[in-house]
Amino acid sequence: MAVTGQEWNFKRGQDARLALVGVDTTDPSLWTLGFTLTEYDGAETATYTYTPTVTGPNSGVYTLNIYLTRAQTLELLNPLTDGYQKQYTWDVWRQDSGTQVPLASGTTIVSNPSRLAS
Repeated sequence: MAVTGQEWNFKRGQDARLALVGVDTTDPSLWTLGFTLTEYDGAETATYTYTPTVTGPNSGVYTLNIYLTRAQTLELLNPLTDGYQKQYTWDVWRQDSGTQVPLASGTTIVSNPSRLAS
């Protein structure tokens, strides 16, 4: 699959979902998957890890879903120290024993909505 350059933007305090569609002849529900979100600027190396879910496959087509809850997205941006928005990089890897394969990567901008300005 190895999809790169995907942009995934969402608001602080939002339930967020990233869906990636891929094609493979094996059943991805048997894979061990990892999702990592890391601060882009490198000044503070905050890394968050989550476990994606898989739906499918149907005729070899599957969907990887990454869900972040409202509580998780609230942690990603502190408007008092970070300002209005903060950029992250993310990647999804297949991490089975003997199979370390990047499936997708991209950037994320988390912005602060007006209703959560303080």
